[in-house]
Amino acid sequence: MIAATRLVQDQIRYVSLSIGAGSYIPRDPATVLRSGFGDCKDKALLLAASLVRLGISAEVALADLDQGRALDQHLPALRNFDHAIVKAKIGGETYWLDATNDLQGGKAHNFVQADYGFALPLSSTGGLEKMPSPQLTSPSIQVTELFDFPRDPGDPLSLTVTSTYEGASADSMRNKLAGRSLSDVSDTYLKYYSKRYPGIQSAAKLNIVDRRDDNIVSVKESYKLPAAALAANDLAKNFPIQAADLGNSLPTPTAVGRTGPILLGGSVYRRHTITLRNLKARFSGEEIKSIVTPYVSLKTSWSSTPTEFEVQWNFQTLAMEVPAKAIADYLKSVDDIQMTPSGGTILPMKIPRIRPPMCRWPIRDWNNARPSSACCSCPCSLEFPCSWPTGAADAEFLLGEWKESWPPLTGCPGTIGGNRYSAAPLKALAPVSNCSLASRA
Repeated sequence: MIAATRLVQDQIRYVSLSIGAGSYIPRDPATVLRSGFGDCKDKALLLAASLVRLGISAEVALADLDQGRALDQHLPALRNFDHAIVKAKIGGETYWLDATNDLQGGKAHNFVQADYGFALPLSSTGGLEKMPSPQLTSPSIQVTELFDFPRDPGDPLSLTVTSTYEGASADSMRNKLAGRSLSDVSDTYLKYYSKRYPGIQSAAKLNIVDRRDDNIVSVKESYKLPAAALAANDLAKNFPIQAADLGNSLPTPTAVGRTGPILLGGSVYRRHTITLRNLKARFSGEEIKSIVTPYVSLKTSWSSTPTEFEVQWNFQTLAMEVPAKAIADYLKSVDDIQMTPSGGTILPMKIPRIRPPMCRWPIRDWNNARPSSACCSCPCSLEFPCSWPTGAADAEFLLGEWKESWPPLTGCPGTIGGNRYSAAPLKALAPVSNCSLASRA
């Protein structure tokens, strides 16, 4: 069945012949096969005839691309239909096949069946049949962005983007890639990131893997951002991250005077994960919110360590349509989703603001001094990290600031009011005495 379907989908070019009788009557399958082209009814009849020849029960069915989900509410009329598909049966399983869906992936157990709401088989039941509309239980699009910040001065930042498409999303992506050159796709992706990170460069050729039988398409992008560009645009201190295409395509018609529902269409489930590594300060994701309604859901989560930050967005539609009485609440939830960081707001990379009591150290000779205990505590109950920058004169230090010329700090985590901070950045101020230091010797 899949081999015959792919033959008609891929090898018979779609050409509409909606002239005179050609608007309603399909051409003979042999004629379509010899010509190598046909419209939806030509291709549907050719596929049905091919399947029957292979011993598979098959028939042409009529559907409507735009209003097919409401066909059961319409009075019978030929004008209700604008598309032809195929209904096939193998054993107790029914399959809905669209012969115009070229480059479709998957095998019998995992290919995406046509779903236009209702269809009218032309020779068996004599009535409308509901087509299956399964709800996605896992993301059909997963995007991961991995940012590796430079470990050493002068090194570039690297970005690796992996996008994975499954099911209907893989079919759509496969079609898009077939109609464009690799260089064109690469340029489009590079321009997208250039708007956010000026000076970014491609670091490797775009890598596309299409596992058609599994119906999975993966795209891997590799970029680097030179140290000069990272510094020139102040990106090291205010680094933007953003999830793309989460809820941007949701319909938002006016609610004024509306009495009918809003159609959300087929199930949507997308996941976007961003990871930043080799950080010099701990991030916070407290501003990232989740929005869950009976119709759409945006669930977010984040985690943070002293050197790594990760945030994940999961966007999902939970219903096929929104009833008229719930439209106002639905429109508000769409606004909320689009106002969250995933909807376009940039998340700056900033050290959390901390204003503890000032803790003062007598530093007289950095090259021959160290804390006298593992983490020397000052009377203000603030603990400092164990290793310090060298070459400073007498100084005092305040947690929450960082002097860029100093090397990264390592050592014991500090604590303030029960919150822990590792390798906390410090700022040199004026000399006073308070805690004791011991000589390395």
